[in-house]
Amino acid sequence: MDLSEYWRRMVRGEGGTYLALLRTLLVPAAAFYGAAAWLYRMSYDCGLRARTQPALPTLSVGSLVLGGAGKTTVTAHLAQRLVGAGQNPAIVLRGYRGRAEGTLVASEGGKLLVGPEVAGDEAVLLTKLCPGATVVVGKRREDAIGVAARLGATCALLDDGFQYFRMRRDVDLILVNALQCGTSMRMFPAGILREPLSFLSRAHQVWITYSQAVSAAELEALCSWVRRWAPRAALVVTSHRIGCCRRLSDGTPVDIQGRRLAAFCGIGSPEGFQASLEALGVAGVNLRGFPDHHRFTPADLRGVAEWAQSEGADCVVTTAKDAVRIGAKDWPAAAPPLIVAEVELQVEAGIEHVKEAVALLSQPVARQQQ
Repeated sequence: MDLSEYWRRMVRGEGGTYLALLRTLLVPAAAFYGAAAWLYRMSYDCGLRARTQPALPTLSVGSLVLGGAGKTTVTAHLAQRLVGAGQNPAIVLRGYRGRAEGTLVASEGGKLLVGPEVAGDEAVLLTKLCPGATVVVGKRREDAIGVAARLGATCALLDDGFQYFRMRRDVDLILVNALQCGTSMRMFPAGILREPLSFLSRAHQVWITYSQAVSAAELEALCSWVRRWAPRAALVVTSHRIGCCRRLSDGTPVDIQGRRLAAFCGIGSPEGFQASLEALGVAGVNLRGFPDHHRFTPADLRGVAEWAQSEGADCVVTTAKDAVRIGAKDWPAAAPPLIVAEVELQVEAGIEHVKEAVALLSQPVARQQQ
């Protein structure tokens, strides 16, 4: 078990006395972290730091937590809706774990221009999911949006942008993972929050994700919790469901219903991936988690393959986000077949608010390019 898994168990209140004591010792650090986050945001709200105006109408898809809310899937869903509405959206992201310096156009016209080692795995996946969008990577998101505007983009989707205070947005959309609420909702490092819960009130829309993994009563309680913290925000309820499974080797669709699975992933919400697999009616799922954005080595993959065989798995499943970091030749030939699960977002409630956001970004707005 790696350090990140110990940390996840600790913030969920698992692991017995030792991890409970460690969580208690981290409470002062969490209080300091929360105060620093509050002061930093207040410096922008009070005008001590300037906010820039992006060159395009911009919607930010963000979260208060450290990964695992489903931002990539939501961003892809919105981009697809914007393309369907006749827009040319740009998806702008930092390019986490990539080596890009400055501003980099990762894809244009559906053509991938760089690999995940440069642009990051999210940029590669979003290019595959949204061939009608331009994907631009850059730490200074306003510069990236300016580049996208010059390439002909009509609006921008900011992936993981709620904490990017230096730039204005037309819509701030916050995701709340239904599986992450509870004891883990404390400030980092004692919990998964990177901002105080009170900042949820700044959202224009709050989207609950992975709703399929909780009961109706739990979902209603979560909706009430969101309304308490963000009373003026529009509420949208969504689910992450697996639409298609394909062999990594050749892309052939595979039906995994009724099969015994071994699964692995390096994403922020492994429990969400497991819930999506279990919803398919499989015979059983054993899941092995890796750190978020983990670069799989040949030794990692051999270890997963041997583990899957020892568990008697019919096949091994991973996420589409992880698959961009795995070559077909990297998977051991003698192992059970490696299947890629393609997750799709479904809107269960609040579709009118989704349409409102798309319509707002579709309106022509005169902007001065950065």
